[in-house]
Amino acid sequence: MVTNLLNQTGHDAVHVRDYGMTAAPDPGVMDRATSEERVLVSADTYFGALLAQQGTDRPSLLLIRRLSGR
Repeated sequence: MVTNLLNQTGHDAVHVRDYGMTAAPDPGVMDRATSEERVLVSADTYFGALLAQQGTDRPSLLLIRRLSGR
């Protein structure tokens, strides 16, 4: 899992699964990331749209995209 790799290289990374938030709405995930001052890493483009709608720069977002597959 990516979080394991990030933690092994000295980063403090958690997965939404660690919080029991796999089915949480995106705004809830964003609120959690903001409150913990985390960077949100996702393949979900909706997070970028939410940031734009809210007119905020928190949480920071790293959007991972692939041309094919998941």
